Amino acid sequence: MPEYIEKTLYECFHPKKGKLNLRPEYISYIKKAKQLERKYAETLEKAQEDRVVEQYGVEILTNDDAEWIIEDAKDFVLKIEEVIAE
Repeated sequence: MPEYIEKTLYECFHPKKGKLNLRPEYISYIKKAKQLERKYAETLEKAQEDRVVEQYGVEILTNDDAEWIIEDAKDFVLKIEEVIAE
């Protein structure tokens, strides 16, 4: 979370001796920012899941899946190195 938002939130929830200099619209901005941050994180997570499913044909990535994916990647790199060496 950006430092300025943290500072604003701190000032909002820990005002100096009853003095709160936070306008009501700022509170709504903070709430909206938190919602957008959550939505953005969920969107990125979904995009990554979709990419894994499309690229590797697995919906849940297990350790076994990861091992064969890594082995395939190593084989691919070796083949590329062979082609380059020719």
